[in-house]
Amino acid sequence: MTLILIAANKDFIVQVSDRRTTSVRGVESDEETKAIYLETPYMQALMGYTGLARIGIEPTNRILMDLLLKEVLRRADGNPSRVVHELGAALDNFFQNGPGRVYRVRDRGLTVAITAFVGREGGLRQAFLTNTKGGVFRPVFSNPKRDAPDDKLTIVQRLGQWQEFDQNQAEEVRTLLAPGRPARAVRDKMAEIIANRANTNQTVGAQLNTAVLQRGQQPAWGYVTGVNSPTYYSGDMVIMWPDGKMLATSDMQITNQDRPMVVPRVHRNAPCPCGNGKRYRECHRPKAQ
Repeated sequence: MTLILIAANKDFIVQVSDRRTTSVRGVESDEETKAIYLETPYMQALMGYTGLARIGIEPTNRILMDLLLKEVLRRADGNPSRVVHELGAALDNFFQNGPGRVYRVRDRGLTVAITAFVGREGGLRQAFLTNTKGGVFRPVFSNPKRDAPDDKLTIVQRLGQWQEFDQNQAEEVRTLLAPGRPARAVRDKMAEIIANRANTNQTVGAQLNTAVLQRGQQPAWGYVTGVNSPTYYSGDMVIMWPDGKMLATSDMQITNQDRPMVVPRVHRNAPCPCGNGKRYRECHRPKAQ
């Protein structure tokens, strides 16, 4: 299980997900990617998933990317609504006729969230695919009203360990989605909420991926950790260009053995945890977005 928080308004989408995977045996890994950036000529989206972390020896993120690249995007021709339906059909086939058939229905629980800017005007849309009821993936669309005023055109959503994100916290995040507020404020608040929950819930990890998607731009990835880490972990990416060609990156990481790539967050004027003597704001503090 995991915890993913998603917040969006007309200008940006923010997704924060922990990287921990667990099983009946306990914690399997603290470094599994659960965030994918998806782009077609008709949409820009952030995807996240909770539930089944691995299918056989393959992490679920790689299976989702494989289905997108080999089947879904070409069949859907990049159309946002069709992408959702085709991904659901591909997952159904995977579990009924492919490698996933070895799992009992009750062990196949998987939920995929897709939050996107679609069309020429970049309208905000959200869709879910889940098979937790009966084993068949069913698409559910949850879209804000197109004619809503800017301060009401918002999405705040939780996946996985949803009980760890209460209504008061949701309203606090929604306040930060007000027009003119920076995306980094939403990102930092949601990262703080998940990191705090990691202290009390063993199925929620303290290592996090953050993604900020500004309309019309590439996503800004971030990695949050509670300890000094020589490795920076990014999210995955699948891009389909107008000519039908595709590009994908998966499990991207950057390692520097000489000094930490990522450090715990502290006050901006405090000494940087990396130990080089500089202030945090002058060293490892994430850049404004």
